Amino acid sequence: MKFDPILPDSLLPFGTIRRTKGYSGEVVLSLQSPLYADIEADFLFLLLDGIPVPFRVEYFAGTSENFFAKFDRIDSDLTASKLKGVEALFSRAEYDKLIENTRGKELTLDILVGFRLFRDDTEVGSITETRDEGSNPLLYVSSEKYGEVIIPYVEQWVIDVNLKNHTLHMDFPEELLHLN
Repeated sequence: MKFDPILPDSLLPFGTIRRTKGYSGEVVLSLQSPLYADIEADFLFLLLDGIPVPFRVEYFAGTSENFFAKFDRIDSDLTASKLKGVEALFSRAEYDKLIENTRGKELTLDILVGFRLFRDDTEVGSITETRDEGSNPLLYVSSEKYGEVIIPYVEQWVIDVNLKNHTLHMDFPEELLHLN
């Protein structure tokens, strides 16, 4: 049986392991997006020493605020405690299934976490967080060129949202890239 290699672009941030739950190896995660609480993945990849290692998921439970998971072969709180602070990733294929299952439902800005942001066909960076606190929704973007950038999400600036390619094209003032 031949397996395809895990490419860096094929994985997206899912969340971070915060702590253990109980004594049977369950862990509590902070999710990158509340949307991810509806996932039905068989595997999550844990970033151990910079390498994404696949872990079979026995089950997920909880809500986006209190989300927990149980991994195969992690059977004690002692073993699970070693995973505290570890970043969890999931495959773009799982993300695509999740997006497909949300069709027809009202989506929030959280769906944009992990998308690449473009301005005038130039990539700015990757959207790492969104905040929608009333009338001023914000996109937090990690950029090699500009560092951490905060871009207001203004509907009139949106040119294209491509769910399949995980890209957001916007036409916003360039000065926003230089505020930090």
